[in-house]
Amino acid sequence: MATWNKMRQLHPTLPESSNEWRQVGSGWAHKTATIGQRASIGQWASVGDGCTIDRTPIYIAGTRYPSFWAGGDMVGSGCITKPLQWWLANVEACARHHGYTTDQQREYQLHVEHIAAWMRLYGFANDRKSKSNG
Repeated sequence: MATWNKMRQLHPTLPESSNEWRQVGSGWAHKTATIGQRASIGQWASVGDGCTIDRTPIYIAGTRYPSFWAGGDMVGSGCITKPLQWWLANVEACARHHGYTTDQQREYQLHVEHIAAWMRLYGFANDRKSKSNG
């Protein structure tokens, strides 16, 4: 079971006091936080105060690894999470470095472009294209 002090070591921005928090299972949740009946959040995860998720995040199952929106301006592919700008500039080189075929390199470029379009649509992108002209 994660103690409040252990959570503060992992997430130093948490307040000193756990007064506004409650223990839920083996983790902690802000007193105003809610989660669906069958949903779960990992033991060491934290969700910010006032944070809501009002849509299902984009997640694309690629031929090698999934590509997905990782929150804010971050995009993940497999175990690599970087800002959208980085992916737009480096996805094919990154795929090539990891031994992807030419077709897979192009596939993952398309995945990143699709995720970028989704992020622009919902106002999460910071990739020089505004929501209105994306």
